[in-house]
Amino acid sequence: MDSLAWLAGIIDADGYIGLQKVGEHYYVRVEIYNRNWELIERVANALRRLGVSFSIFYSHGDFTVRVGRMRDVYNFLRMLRPYLIAKLPRADICLRYLNHRLKNYGKPYGDVERDLIRQFHSLEQS
Repeated sequence: MDSLAWLAGIIDADGYIGLQKVGEHYYVRVEIYNRNWELIERVANALRRLGVSFSIFYSHGDFTVRVGRMRDVYNFLRMLRPYLIAKLPRADICLRYLNHRLKNYGKPYGDVERDLIRQFHSLEQS
Protein backbone atom coordinates (compact mmCIF):
# COMPACT_ATOMS: atom_id res chain seq x y z
CA MET A 1 0.00 0.00 0.00
CA ASP A 2 1.15 3.52 -0.74
CA SER A 3 2.58 4.94 2.51
CA LEU A 4 1.08 8.39 1.85
CA ALA A 5 -2.41 6.96 1.43
CA TRP A 6 -1.93 4.86 4.56
CA LEU A 7 -0.66 7.85 6.58
CA ALA A 8 -3.55 10.00 5.36
CA GLY A 9 -6.00 7.35 6.55
CA ILE A 10 -4.32 7.21 9.96
CA ILE A 11 -4.40 11.01 10.23
CA ASP A 12 -8.03 11.20 9.10
CA ALA A 13 -8.93 8.68 11.82
CA ASP A 14 -6.49 9.25 14.71
CA GLY A 15 -4.73 12.47 13.85
CA TYR A 16 -4.76 16.20 14.17
CA ILE A 17 -3.91 18.89 11.66
CA GLY A 18 -4.13 22.29 13.16
CA LEU A 19 -3.02 25.72 14.18
CA GLN A 20 -2.01 25.98 17.81
CA LYS A 21 -1.38 29.25 19.60
CA VAL A 22 1.68 29.30 21.82
CA GLY A 23 2.20 32.66 23.44
CA GLU A 24 1.80 35.25 20.70
CA HIS A 25 2.60 32.86 17.85
CA TYR A 26 0.67 30.24 15.90
CA TYR A 27 2.21 26.94 14.88
CA VAL A 28 0.89 24.35 12.47
CA ARG A 29 1.19 20.79 13.72
CA VAL A 30 0.39 17.38 12.35
CA GLU A 31 -0.06 14.81 15.11
CA ILE A 32 -1.02 11.15 15.26
CA TYR A 33 -2.26 9.68 18.53
CA ASN A 34 -2.45 6.01 19.38
CA ARG A 35 -1.90 3.58 22.25
CA ASN A 36 -0.41 0.90 20.02
CA TRP A 37 3.39 1.15 19.86
CA GLU A 38 3.60 -1.04 16.72
CA LEU A 39 1.37 1.40 14.84
CA ILE A 40 3.46 4.34 16.06
CA GLU A 41 6.62 2.56 14.85
CA ARG A 42 5.07 2.05 11.40
CA VAL A 43 4.13 5.74 11.26
CA ALA A 44 7.67 6.71 12.29
CA ASN A 45 9.21 4.44 9.65
CA ALA A 46 6.93 5.82 6.94
CA LEU A 47 7.86 9.40 7.91
CA ARG A 48 11.57 8.53 7.85
CA ARG A 49 11.22 7.06 4.34
CA LEU A 50 9.53 10.30 3.24
CA GLY A 51 12.29 12.42 4.78
CA VAL A 52 9.95 14.11 7.28
CA SER A 53 11.36 14.96 10.71
CA PHE A 54 9.17 14.23 13.72
CA SER A 55 9.11 13.71 17.47
CA ILE A 56 7.43 11.01 19.55
CA PHE A 57 5.90 11.73 22.96
CA TYR A 58 4.20 9.52 25.52
CA SER A 59 1.60 10.87 27.92
CA HIS A 60 -1.34 9.38 29.83
CA GLY A 61 -1.19 6.07 27.98
CA ASP A 62 -1.04 7.58 24.48
CA PHE A 63 1.83 7.94 22.07
CA THR A 64 1.94 11.05 19.90
CA VAL A 65 3.92 11.45 16.71
CA ARG A 66 4.34 15.14 15.93
CA VAL A 67 5.54 16.84 12.79
CA GLY A 68 6.08 20.40 13.93
CA ARG A 69 8.86 22.14 11.99
CA MET A 70 7.30 24.64 9.60
CA ARG A 71 9.02 23.46 6.41
CA ASP A 72 8.45 19.77 7.28
CA VAL A 73 4.76 20.32 8.02
CA TYR A 74 4.35 22.24 4.76
CA ASN A 75 6.07 19.57 2.65
CA PHE A 76 4.28 16.72 4.44
CA LEU A 77 0.84 18.28 4.01
CA ARG A 78 1.54 18.90 0.33
CA MET A 79 2.38 15.20 -0.07
CA LEU A 80 -0.65 14.04 1.95
CA ARG A 81 -3.22 16.40 0.47
CA PRO A 82 -4.38 14.18 -2.45
CA TYR A 83 -5.19 11.37 0.00
CA LEU A 84 -6.89 13.24 2.86
CA ILE A 85 -10.66 13.16 3.22
CA ALA A 86 -11.90 14.20 6.67
CA LYS A 87 -8.98 16.51 7.44
CA LEU A 88 -8.68 18.04 3.94
CA PRO A 89 -10.34 21.40 4.80
CA ARG A 90 -7.96 21.83 7.76
CA ALA A 91 -4.97 20.88 5.62
CA ASP A 92 -5.93 23.39 2.95
CA ILE A 93 -6.13 26.29 5.40
CA CYS A 94 -2.89 25.22 7.08
CA LEU A 95 -1.11 24.96 3.73
CA ARG A 96 -2.21 28.46 2.76
CA TYR A 97 -1.13 29.76 6.17
CA LEU A 98 2.28 28.05 5.95
CA ASN A 99 2.84 29.18 2.39
CA HIS A 100 2.27 32.77 3.46
CA ARG A 101 4.40 32.46 6.62
CA LEU A 102 7.29 30.86 4.73
CA LYS A 103 7.27 33.76 2.27
CA ASN A 104 7.08 36.29 5.13
CA TYR A 105 9.25 34.54 7.70
CA GLY A 106 10.22 36.80 10.57
CA LYS A 107 7.66 39.45 9.69
CA PRO A 108 4.68 40.31 11.90
CA TYR A 109 1.36 38.61 11.26
CA GLY A 110 -0.74 40.45 8.72
CA ASP A 111 -4.34 40.44 7.55
CA VAL A 112 -3.84 37.27 5.48
CA GLU A 113 -2.67 35.25 8.48
CA ARG A 114 -5.35 36.64 10.76
CA ASP A 115 -8.03 35.77 8.18
CA LEU A 116 -6.70 32.20 7.80
CA ILE A 117 -6.61 31.78 11.59
CA ARG A 118 -10.27 32.91 11.76
CA GLN A 119 -11.19 30.49 8.96
CA PHE A 120 -9.45 27.67 10.81
CA HIS A 121 -11.23 28.43 14.09
CA SER A 122 -14.60 28.59 12.34
CA LEU A 123 -13.88 25.11 10.90
CA GLU A 124 -13.15 23.78 14.38
CA GLN A 125 -16.49 25.08 15.65
CA SER A 126 -18.57 23.63 12.84
